[in-house]
Amino acid sequence: MTLALAAGGGALFAFAGLPAPWLSGAMIAVGVASLSGAAVLVPGWLKDIVFVFLGISMGTGVTPESLHKIALWPFSIFMLGLVLLLILATGTLFLRFVAGWEKATAFLAAVPGALSQVLSLALDTPGVNVQKVAVSQSLRLFILVAVLPGVILYSRGDAALPAEVLGSAGPVELGPLALLFVLGTLGGLVFRRLRVPAGLLTGSLMVSALLHATELVSARLPDAVLIPGFIVLGALIGTRFAGATWRHLAQVAGPALMAFVLAMGVSLGGAALVAWALDLPFGLTLLAFAPGGLETMTLLAFTLDLDPAFVAAHQVARYVAMVLFLPMVMRLMTGIWPGGKRG
Repeated sequence: MTLALAAGGGALFAFAGLPAPWLSGAMIAVGVASLSGAAVLVPGWLKDIVFVFLGISMGTGVTPESLHKIALWPFSIFMLGLVLLLILATGTLFLRFVAGWEKATAFLAAVPGALSQVLSLALDTPGVNVQKVAVSQSLRLFILVAVLPGVILYSRGDAALPAEVLGSAGPVELGPLALLFVLGTLGGLVFRRLRVPAGLLTGSLMVSALLHATELVSARLPDAVLIPGFIVLGALIGTRFAGATWRHLAQVAGPALMAFVLAMGVSLGGAALVAWALDLPFGLTLLAFAPGGLETMTLLAFTLDLDPAFVAAHQVARYVAMVLFLPMVMRLMTGIWPGGKRG
């Protein structure tokens, strides 16, 4: 049922000519169903398979020219760190002193990403309104997927969206594709074993990117493979509202939306500065700095014909920073250690 809803939403958005239709349409259809009380579900095994397929697909968008831009990454990742601190500060202050949320709840709701880590801290800290945190985090990603493609297209003056699926519409070369799938799957399993964020996707992406950037392999996945992958990922995002209701959403939406606007303002400023300083496309730096999920932002880069390796590197750096330093930053900003201890 979940996949049927997702496919129907994606098809409707594609028919309407909306940006990133198969991803955003699937997400909205399943999200609405979830908030309405439907028991939506994407099995873990299906998610794993799709992440490997999508990681391999995103790697095909990396070109030899991408290798020459690696030297630019340290400065932009440093700027990303400053942007993260500003997002945390502005979001926490707004939710705490304007919206009136309890300070630990305000802090965790303002964290840009790392949902599993954030919810773990929320569940471990007495007094935190976990529902507010979960809905705020899910709503942010929901809006990003729905809005960012159009913003990026407008920023670069495109009259229409390039084909969302950058796959092959012609004959498929089975040899290179088989090699990609074998090596990409191995890379994904190794990255997951090493506990790299979104290991299956990032590992298969990096293997595929390396093979394409060095021109050892040149292949594109067929549309018949990519479209179902977009649908499943969209459905997966939509299921993040499981357990919430329209009433919960109405209670949290106002403050959460304002915190999102503040976060996006900071991200836009940082992305614009880095794009100007390094002479990079603004859409590329915006996706790298956007406070969204690693998998989703990287996939949007791929669908919008931007450098997915650049976006993935920054999103992984953001995620790792959140996981490693979030408890310490929470202590500094709220005076509370995860677990409920007060400084």
